[in-house]
Amino acid sequence: MKPFDLLRSARANAPLTLPGDALDLGAQAPDAMLALAPDGRVFRSNTAAAALFGRAAEKLLGLTLDDLIDAEESDVSGSLGGRARRFDARVSRGRNEPITVADSTGPFRVGEGEAAIIGTVVMLRDVSEQRRAVEELTRSEARYRHLFEGASDAIMTFDSLGRFTTVNDAGEALSGYSRSELIGRFFGPLLAIEALPRAIIEFRRALSGNVGQFETVIIRKDGERRYMTVNYACPQRSREVLCVIRDATEEKRLQQQLIQSEKMAAIGQLVSGVAHEVNNPLASISAFAQLLIADRGLRPDQRHSVEV
Repeated sequence: MKPFDLLRSARANAPLTLPGDALDLGAQAPDAMLALAPDGRVFRSNTAAAALFGRAAEKLLGLTLDDLIDAEESDVSGSLGGRARRFDARVSRGRNEPITVADSTGPFRVGEGEAAIIGTVVMLRDVSEQRRAVEELTRSEARYRHLFEGASDAIMTFDSLGRFTTVNDAGEALSGYSRSELIGRFFGPLLAIEALPRAIIEFRRALSGNVGQFETVIIRKDGERRYMTVNYACPQRSREVLCVIRDATEEKRLQQQLIQSEKMAAIGQLVSGVAHEVNNPLASISAFAQLLIADRGLRPDQRHSVEV
């Protein structure tokens, strides 16, 4: 299928009967127009044709399409066969500058009887920019696909109802589900029950145009619980929510270990402080006891009590 169907051609294969002045092709017509005689040679052209081919109108007279364009099929003139048709071609104009044109041809008849002129009208439009735009879009999509599939983080998109629309390879590995199992499915059943309300709130925020991040818990296909960090956005002119999801299970485990370690350190400090507070009065009592023992005026029973 041609990328740009821009041309006005005869709708039927029968020659189109035109008034006698129809070949006075308008100078203001945006498309290049050539009138070909039955032998396939140009006998009339308009201003746009002269500009397209980079040569004066009189220089076009007597030339065939094969002289003017390099079609994607061979022998353009010979393939016309009196039938309305369309094809793409390339034109080298001026300093051999190649451009792409979309072509439309159709048979015509001017006048009646033996004086009638029967030939072919060819209309051409420069679609080089459109073709380049399509090629650039194709390259851009290929680059995006490469980045999408090669990303180490899971990348998933969802429609406005929360159903999976795309999933990359990392998303399959993260969830344990294949693309075919996820596409069209609501994300809710993949989440832990306690994580679903928060996820729905964040999803609605994304649909409203917000960009954000939150933590959640998923249940893999094999039943394993995994902690996830989700970054989300809703691209402009799109009703799809884009999510980049990273497995934070190991990070969560290390965080819990750190918290536990800090708790143990706090308990150790508390025990040490209590011991210090207890030891200080005991030291004072011991010192006074030593002074009493040194007192020679104590009776034996009193000395025994102090020593105890």
